[in-house]
Amino acid sequence: MTPPPPLTSFSLTHVQYNANDKLGFLAAGLSLAPVFLIVAYVTATLARRDLYLFTGLVGQILNTILNVVIKRIIRQPRPILNHSIPDAVGFSPHGMPSNHSQFVFFFVGFWLPWIFTNRNNISRTRITSNGGSGCVCYRYLAAFVIVVCAFAVLAARVYLNYHTIAQVGVGAVVGILVGSVWHWVTCTWIVPIVFPWVTSLSIASSLGITDLTHIQDIVAFEHAIATTTDPDTWQELLKWRQEGEPLTSASFSPNQNVLLKPSIVKQLFIFPIKSCSGISIQQAQVTPSGLKASHRNVDRAWAIVRSITKESLTRAVLYQNESATTNTKSSLYEPITIRTDPKMVLIQPSFENEDSGEMRITLPDGTFIKAPVLTKSTESLSRVLVWNTICAGHDQGDAVGDFLTKYLNSSKPLRLIHMGDDDARALQPCAKYGTLATKDMISRFSDWSTYNILSQQSVDKINDHLPNDTFKIDSETYRSNILIDSPCAFWEDGLEVCSIGIDGVNIVFSKNCGRCILPTINIHTGIRSKDLEPLKTLRKYRAGHYSHIRDTTSPFFGPQPFLGINCNFGKNEGTIRVGDVVQPLEIREEIFQPMLGSKNPFGKKYF
Repeated sequence: MTPPPPLTSFSLTHVQYNANDKLGFLAAGLSLAPVFLIVAYVTATLARRDLYLFTGLVGQILNTILNVVIKRIIRQPRPILNHSIPDAVGFSPHGMPSNHSQFVFFFVGFWLPWIFTNRNNISRTRITSNGGSGCVCYRYLAAFVIVVCAFAVLAARVYLNYHTIAQVGVGAVVGILVGSVWHWVTCTWIVPIVFPWVTSLSIASSLGITDLTHIQDIVAFEHAIATTTDPDTWQELLKWRQEGEPLTSASFSPNQNVLLKPSIVKQLFIFPIKSCSGISIQQAQVTPSGLKASHRNVDRAWAIVRSITKESLTRAVLYQNESATTNTKSSLYEPITIRTDPKMVLIQPSFENEDSGEMRITLPDGTFIKAPVLTKSTESLSRVLVWNTICAGHDQGDAVGDFLTKYLNSSKPLRLIHMGDDDARALQPCAKYGTLATKDMISRFSDWSTYNILSQQSVDKINDHLPNDTFKIDSETYRSNILIDSPCAFWEDGLEVCSIGIDGVNIVFSKNCGRCILPTINIHTGIRSKDLEPLKTLRKYRAGHYSHIRDTTSPFFGPQPFLGINCNFGKNEGTIRVGDVVQPLEIREEIFQPMLGSKNPFGKKYF
């Protein structure tokens, strides 16, 4: 009779222990933790079809492969043991590092940050109110249980003599490092780039594959959707689960029902020197060339400039007539901005005494210089290229120029240029404006327009959708000179013409304000955000195209992130004050609708 074939054991579920040892029985059960986790991963992924869960499962598998590779390189044997399964399938004679330890601590490294960074926020409490403050207790409890269980697995492997303390310790360190890195990769690259692409595929729709990362507090959300008895609320929650509130255009557009309701001026800002710190004021005069708090304190009337580059000069020749570019009687400069010199935002201009005719320029360390405002000297006349338009201004002297050159550590000498009332530049030739500007529209050193209106509610809405670890953005960061309290977020998008204050000053809409890299610079430190926020969030939720730019060769043709509106003077020069009513006179026929989801013009490429 042929003897039966020899049998072996499948080591993943075969754990040996002393039959008379009750603690050994518990340790054997804990040793099966990786098997339980894999089963839980697969079950939850199939049941919920959530991409984030699937990403965690993929990370666990990659982590296990890495463990096998490390073991084969180190080849450190396990402790001397009496286990009878050295030939079991999947059993490795090498114990450094412990696979069980690396597995469970990868789980800790990947999921612990998720537990504490996906906090419920204010913008979602109206839907997830059933979750309430108990969610905080849940997070700490969940984190405590996960960490305790992970250490219990380590103790079990040592107790059963499968590993030494050093082997489980190294496994824990490797696992938590790999898990943390995988969490960072997932949040930084996979969620914003891969997930939108996957969910846009037809097969993903057929299989019901979803991205639930937009739901900040999944426990509270699922509690709400399971317990609500209102059919309309249930449908709203279900739609939110499928699409996410951030992926509905209406969430990032003004409420059409309140566009005719007035707003209130919350703050007024003047930025005397282009790209430098602003001054909060209580009232200001509205003029065709910009906001004016006093005779000297005028918005964007100064600019720090340097000698023009060959590239900029070439553009000037293309956009200007010959006489404008061949006149060499005065120097030709171009402004520098915080786009390239972020420390500029820490330069604080002020006007202590209007009668003295001086502007005080203070640096972060408290050193300052008093610059006399030169406006009439023929020798000080200079030409400055601003967005392909050449305008005139007056050099404020060597002393202030050297002062700024030293602070900004510029390789080229810097000058401070002042633009007086008679030198305001015409906007019509500006390459950025296309066909928007009329011949009577003027400005000083501002990029696009004389006025920028932004609501605090719009700022708050964007802040609500910034990554949880991102510093909330101050409204002043966006450098708007009229900040309003409005009936809803993005209310300003609907304005065509508005009247402000008792003087009936009219401000006219020019275009939506496309945001550049400027808001990524912290106005308190002068340091650019490493994660490029809030620009990345704006590109995700407020993307669109300039409707007035049709030339496909224009550098401004293409997707832009919008927040706030650019405006110009309409009629009725007068004074506006903090607390004044902003009354809509005309509403725009075509209000900007952000392109979200698969229609977002940025697509997978955020930067």
